[in-house]
Amino acid sequence: PLVAIKKSVFTNEEVDRELAAKDQGLVTDAAYLAIKNLSNGGSDMPSLNSLRIRRRIINGAIQLHRVPSAKKEDGCRRSVPDLLRYLYLLPNIKKMIHNLPVQDNGRRKLELRFAGDGRCTTKRTGTVMCLISLVGEGVHNASREYSVNLCNGKEDRQAMETTLAVTLAELTSLVKEGIVLGDGESAVTCDIALTMCADRKFLGLFLGILAASAKYFCPYCFASKDLIADFSIESWPIKRTYEEAEKLHAKKTVDERKGHDALPLLDIPFTSYIPDTLHMFLRIMGKLVSQVTVWAIEQGRKVDLEREMERVGVNFTIKEEETKFTWSNLDGNDLERVISRLDLQNFLIDSDVSQGSLTKAPAWQLKMADLRALCSARSLSVKGRGKADLIDHLVEYLNANEHDAELKRILRKPRPSHVRPMVVSDIVQLWKDYRVLHLALKAEVSENNYLAPEIFAAKAREWGCLYVSTTFEEDVTPYIHSKYTVSLSFVCL
Repeated sequence: PLVAIKKSVFTNEEVDRELAAKDQGLVTDAAYLAIKNLSNGGSDMPSLNSLRIRRRIINGAIQLHRVPSAKKEDGCRRSVPDLLRYLYLLPNIKKMIHNLPVQDNGRRKLELRFAGDGRCTTKRTGTVMCLISLVGEGVHNASREYSVNLCNGKEDRQAMETTLAVTLAELTSLVKEGIVLGDGESAVTCDIALTMCADRKFLGLFLGILAASAKYFCPYCFASKDLIADFSIESWPIKRTYEEAEKLHAKKTVDERKGHDALPLLDIPFTSYIPDTLHMFLRIMGKLVSQVTVWAIEQGRKVDLEREMERVGVNFTIKEEETKFTWSNLDGNDLERVISRLDLQNFLIDSDVSQGSLTKAPAWQLKMADLRALCSARSLSVKGRGKADLIDHLVEYLNANEHDAELKRILRKPRPSHVRPMVVSDIVQLWKDYRVLHLALKAEVSENNYLAPEIFAAKAREWGCLYVSTTFEEDVTPYIHSKYTVSLSFVCL
């Protein structure tokens, strides 16, 4: 079928390409019409109406179903079996499936990955999306991920149980029974090997595991917070199972439940729940950058840090607010650039450093009236545009009158309880070793950065020990535990 536009005729494929470009570029209908009118009088671009018709046809290829349990009933889903049957009609996917080896039972094994996440779409509304992808396609980006469930509402356990009920039932049936794709001579029967990937919050809710702040925080093993920084333990094997969860989640005490608050929503092995390396990378790199930022501020070298960030091409500023310091949030690309290019020796010096976030002196917590009263009692000027000017007056007074115990208490931060010597060369080595492991987890077997499982395991433990010895045990996060202990099990699988 053809779509006629003025003096030009466009095939469905041409209209589809135009529609895809419009969607990928987030081009509004009004902007599309403006561009069309500027392009040869509009005759060499499909009409907006033809794009709308094709969108309705494409969206109707797989039936959409309402999800009544979503917030304000604003949710929809697609049947996973229907989606797989539709994808099988595409030549490249049909070829990929036919090239899969035939098992002893005469079926092919199709690897299916299920993923989900939630985010705030407005100030008051959250949205949760779940999707599937075919591992055999070998393309790891959004163009090969197919949404199966999209619902407004909170990212919480109760919402998952209701809004995902049908989708989870379909996935369970596929795992148990498989699926027949196509018909006639081209039909193939496939067993489904299902894996799931999500960030720590979504995965914990899905598995019925308590949050990362809990005593038993790990979705895979029974490590407790008491042992989170113990890198002398060679490995943390994946010990959690669905059967174990059935026994533990009904126990009475926290120690007896070992983190299980509910049953997993899917009955698949815990080795099929894959850690989300994207969030691991972001959280661990963010932790490393936050540490050196705190130390640079403590050493009075924040300007040097900002200058070094500018040198490597990252926009980074540190702001001094009334009660604390804040700094720019960096995205994944900026964090990778910082970890790989920042020269720590250009802004840090060997010194004692503290653990934790920076806060300012108690004086910043006082009201303006209280600060003026302190100044008046010492015959100081009460003029100033804000707290900073009044505190400056008091600091000058204290420098000349060190016996003033009240001002000492208000103006000087107490020495942190966790202090240790920091050697810049050790932090430089820590970052370099992290970079090796970071690249290894992303590398294919044939690439130079790839590390064999046993080598990766040894280097990961070495890095963990170096991290604890050069920073603080309290800074070991659940993401570090997951990446450098439990992840070893996945590398070896």
